Order: sequence, then structure tokens, then C-alpha cells
Amino acid sequence: MDPEVLALLVPVIALLIPIVAIWTKHLQTLEQLRLQAGRRDAEKSAEMEKLRTEVQELKEIVYQQTLALDGLMTERRAMNQASEPSDAEVRQRLGKQQDTRS
Repeated sequence: MDPEVLALLVPVIALLIPIVAIWTKHLQTLEQLRLQAGRRDAEKSAEMEKLRTEVQELKEIVYQQTLALDGLMTERRAMNQASEPSDAEVRQRLGKQQDTRS
């Protein structure tokens, strides 16, 4: 090799070493950021699944409570209808009361 070419390559190689080091550090930083983003996504997915499960449980509780309230309202209506006399019963009772007064 020519001494002139060698004299030119030595400074170029010397300058390439820090450039390669900077590039390697940059790639390492990018990979760390990708890993952190992946971990955050996994944590968010787990949290979202937990929230979905909780919402589903709450929906089920509300549904059960709605059914219970509907059952109570049905029973209440039945009790009110049983305790309230029909029109025919009212007329019959009024007729008996008028007979006893006469």
C-alpha cells in the first residue's frame, strides 16, 4: 500500500470509530424504546381486559337487580289487585249494605 493512501486512511478510520459508536448507541436506544412501548402495550391490554371483565360483571349485577325489581313490582301489583275488590264485588257489598239498612 502507498504511504500516502495509508496516511489518508488513518485519520478517516479514526473519525469513523466515534461515528460507529454513536450509531450503535442510537440503535440501542431505539430498541430500548421499542421494548418499553411493548411492555406498556401489554400492561394496557391487561388493564383493558380487567376493565372489560369488571364492566361485564356490573352489567350482570344490574340485569339481576332489574329482574328482582320486576319480580317485586309484579308481586306488588298482584297483591294490590287481590286486596282491591272488583266492581262486581263493590256493587254486591253495597247491595248488602242497603238491604241491611232497610
